[in-house]
Amino acid sequence: RACMAANVTRRLTTEIQEAITREDKSLDIFLIHSEGGDGKTCLLRQVQFLLQTIPGAIGADLIDLYHSEQNSSTGLSDAIAESFASTNAFRRYTEARRKMEEQRAKGLVGKDFEAQQKECAEAFQLCYDALSARKRIVLFLDTAERMRYEEDSVQRLCNLSVEGTTVKKWLLAHLAHSRNTVCVIAGRPEIQSYLAEALEEVAADHPHATFTS
Repeated sequence: RACMAANVTRRLTTEIQEAITREDKSLDIFLIHSEGGDGKTCLLRQVQFLLQTIPGAIGADLIDLYHSEQNSSTGLSDAIAESFASTNAFRRYTEARRKMEEQRAKGLVGKDFEAQQKECAEAFQLCYDALSARKRIVLFLDTAERMRYEEDSVQRLCNLSVEGTTVKKWLLAHLAHSRNTVCVIAGRPEIQSYLAEALEEVAADHPHATFTS
């Protein structure tokens, strides 16, 4: 979307709200792209506010990928888990994450650490699936153009391949396995060429998904 005029904002808000209130446990992905200062963040916060009036839905905190600590596969999964800390839904993941950090501090690297990281990722997905079985989850990702520049701190410290840990790859894999989720992604126009096609493919391969850009 080239601009964020008032009528566009209203239409997007309505479309997202309709997606949140669906009861078919679908995956609904929205990619919002426009120039900086056009009101994308305000739109995300407006939808967050509306969530308070929608029973059966639960929203994550606004995750801003501008911040390096969130712009990584581990950082993004941590941020989502922390958003729902009050539900205790991610206790298994939190414990797996703690053990992974302990192993890293003891010097575990390479393939052994990759196995530990895989265990952690599986724990995250199990926790997420359990929560989404009870609630319609809404994710908010801002400044998504920064995905192009991320580098995972775990990947740097533990000699993991860049391709195996990028936040884009993690997000696509997570959405491909998710149900009962609305994911709203906002960024500057360059995110369209970087992410739109991949998200469209996720939606096309998913049995119950829509993609709006």
